[in-house]
Amino acid sequence: WADPTSLRLTLDLAGLAAGRRLLILATSRAPWEGPVRRVELHPLPAPAEEELARSLMGANVGRDVLDTVLASADGNPLFLEERLASLVETQVLVRGDGGGGWRLSEAAGPAGAQVPQALERLVRARVDRLSPAARDAVRPASVLGTEFPLSLLDAVCAPCQGAALAELCERDLLREVTRKPEPVYRFRHALIRDAVYNSLLGAERRLLHGRAAWALEAVAGERTEEVAAVLGRHFAAAGEKERALRYYQQAGDHATDAFANDEALASYRAALALVRGPGAASQPEPGNAAADLLAKLANVLWRTGQRAASRSAFTEALQLAGDDDTVESRRRRAHLLIRLGRLEEADGQHVAAWAAFDAAEPLLGGYPEELDTATSQEWLELMVDGRVCQYINQYQPELALATLAAVRPVLEDVGPPATVYSFYLHLVMARVMRNRYRADRADLADLHRGLAAATQSEEKDAGYALYFVGQFLWLLGDLDDAEEYLERALAMAERIGESSLHGKSLLGLALNALRRHDADRVRALLPRILAG
Repeated sequence: WADPTSLRLTLDLAGLAAGRRLLILATSRAPWEGPVRRVELHPLPAPAEEELARSLMGANVGRDVLDTVLASADGNPLFLEERLASLVETQVLVRGDGGGGWRLSEAAGPAGAQVPQALERLVRARVDRLSPAARDAVRPASVLGTEFPLSLLDAVCAPCQGAALAELCERDLLREVTRKPEPVYRFRHALIRDAVYNSLLGAERRLLHGRAAWALEAVAGERTEEVAAVLGRHFAAAGEKERALRYYQQAGDHATDAFANDEALASYRAALALVRGPGAASQPEPGNAAADLLAKLANVLWRTGQRAASRSAFTEALQLAGDDDTVESRRRRAHLLIRLGRLEEADGQHVAAWAAFDAAEPLLGGYPEELDTATSQEWLELMVDGRVCQYINQYQPELALATLAAVRPVLEDVGPPATVYSFYLHLVMARVMRNRYRADRADLADLHRGLAAATQSEEKDAGYALYFVGQFLWLLGDLDDAEEYLERALAMAERIGESSLHGKSLLGLALNALRRHDADRVRALLPRILAG
């Protein structure tokens, strides 16, 4: 039940702990990949199952009682504990005279045969036996997730009386996590929460999710970005599609900016499901909304090395984008074509890239000095990150340099930091290619200008700028400085999940070690390079 970024952090910590006196113990219902030692938790064997039951009931419990408690537990500790709690609540098991050991009730029937055996039925039966106040608290609580603060529970249902929560804790359905700054409760096990939640009828579920959403939105005020994904989920379950869509987009954008790539993908996909779902046709410009979401999804997929999925998302976005002749619509289609062309070029698909660039340019229209700022910036991306990059990849440095000279006035006027960084990078690459791969200090100075611009842009751009400075320092023979810049690029790639930069940085470090004749360092890096 952990979020993907927390799982990634745990795996990274496990890798750092190798050879150190630190143990990270985690349980998972699915196989983990990474530097972990897996211990498969099979059902408890009969002796261990019996030992667990005796630890809960006392060492002197009789055989008949043990057989009743262990029936159909199948070696699952949670099933065993829930069965025991159910048997006690229904008074199939009772204390002996004077509060002694447990015994079977005379009215119980053979081995408590009427007690539900599946976990979900066990939990539902236990909830049905609660007092009305406790029932009215635990059912809304299940909508809030595995852990929740008391204030949010009070907002979803009538303010909870202390006796109801005390009963839930006494029955071991909930546990109090903390009391300050306010009481926070947690379901004893996420499966218990799931069983309670699954028992809710559709209308009740929508009502409770709506209450939770409005209450959480009010508490968050203007700082909704941290809880946007939760708000999106609640509003979606409440049938408030417009608000759900807004919050899922906000969650995706926030996660993208924080390089929480898995969360970003999940939020954008949830938003797309709303846009494409029932009633989507009644929304204004549903195609454009879906196209914008697909473009954002495609960019994150590209960042994480999922190029085929990214290409599909860009292609679908183009099919859905509006085809009217407004400036905004033309710019949207041009943007998608430029991005698709850059992706094709990154995959070495030169013909497809040229086709995308050629289709994008007329959509932008006119000369750069006649365009508004947003359209001019799209034109700069087309020329610098599109055409110039392709000229360099096809070993045409003169065409690249001529194009860069032509765009420089526009760049100096309206160029965003990301394009300024790209301009200097491609300028140096084209110059070095023309000079038969001989670099000089002037090239390094221009790369530092690009790095300065990249630090004002996304961390991804800064990471690549660090890598290219390190690469050129290696060409110039400054191996110590090259090592430093390449290590910084690698650290950033690992932090933001930029797969291509990660591989380039590792390879750069290996080449640097090779030039130093450091065979041990090369051997240490090769497995990481091959794994990527």
